[in-house]
Amino acid sequence: MASMSKAPPFWEADGALRAYANRMAVVACCLALAVAGLASEVIITRVKPPTVIRIGADGQATVISPETHGVAAPAQLEDIHAGEAPTALEKEHFVVSFVNEYMGYDEHTLGQNWADALSMMTANLKLDVLEKMRQDNTVGQLQDQHARSVVKITSAQPDASDPLTWHVYATRNVSHLVDRREVYQKLAEAYTVRLVEGIRSISDPSGLMIAEFHSQQISADNNAPQP
Repeated sequence: MASMSKAPPFWEADGALRAYANRMAVVACCLALAVAGLASEVIITRVKPPTVIRIGADGQATVISPETHGVAAPAQLEDIHAGEAPTALEKEHFVVSFVNEYMGYDEHTLGQNWADALSMMTANLKLDVLEKMRQDNTVGQLQDQHARSVVKITSAQPDASDPLTWHVYATRNVSHLVDRREVYQKLAEAYTVRLVEGIRSISDPSGLMIAEFHSQQISADNNAPQP
């Protein structure tokens, strides 16, 4: 009877339970509001238009805020496209690199040089070149002859009517073995290279590809002294 007399009255225990329940209800409401706020922030971030960054010709970056215009204006998108277009210097570097890889080689570097040159071409041009190489056994013949070609580019200029078409002039020192005798030629050649613009990427920062390539021999000197 003594221990039962020390127990709190039932109404006090019931009041304590009700107080704890009220506190948990308040905490649950606070957590629900916090979750709702986070969810709304995520939804707003998802539906918000992306931030457009324009890279100028001088390399300066300008942020076009989507909040002021809703979406980028057409004029701004044109400026972005122009800013990302390959420059004349990038085109010249791409063309010169291709000519050096494709026309300059020796028996040890022929495979790697032409693999690099083929990777710079469009898919349809690459297939045409590979088919012609297969039919003529070009690689095998040049390797059997221990052929060597050294290119020296004298000029590379864009076409006056088409900035994606380039005219390259070069001299080429070519030598190979015929019946254990070295045959040497000094050639003057002209190359016409037509480019197409693709998508810039880490592996292809210029976004350029070779769409057409034509070679024309201007002169040949079989009696030129070897350099």
